[in-house]
This record gives sequence, structure tokens and C-alpha cells, in this order.
Amino acid sequence: MRPILVIKKLSSDSCISIPLSTKIKEWTWYYSYDLHWQKYTALLYQIKMVHKNRFQRKIWELDEKDFWEIKKRLKNLLNL
Repeated sequence: MRPILVIKKLSSDSCISIPLSTKIKEWTWYYSYDLHWQKYTALLYQIKMVHKNRFQRKIWELDEKDFWEIKKRLKNLLNL
């Protein structure tokens, strides 16, 4: 199962998330960062709603600086 980054909780059963990849890409729709000795890319253009039943386990938490940078790029991408 693909790892995701939870952006916002919508209800007790669902959230908005962004899929992550280990293939590094550089473009407006991507954000790459290092975490636990591995590089990841957030695929901003694949934002989606996910139900809690799809979660298997919590792997780690992203540091606050990278999280806010992803949210900023997502807002720019969606023109919010």
C-alpha cells in the first residue's frame, strides 16, 4: 500500500491526503524532502479523500517546516 501524508481531518472517518513516492521528481506539482534517511516526494496533484479503514498503520510524522511548505504549495496549486 502506498504511504500517504494526511493534510486535514474531515470527520472521525475520513481525511484529505496526498500520496507519497520514493521516486524523486522536481516540478510545481511535487515536493521532495528527506525523512529518516530516505528521500520522498509528495504528489500534490493526486490529492484525495481517504476513509480511515484504508489506514494500516502510522509510520512517522513529518516535521512542521516540510508540512507547512507542502500546504503552501498545495494552496498555490489549487489557487486558494
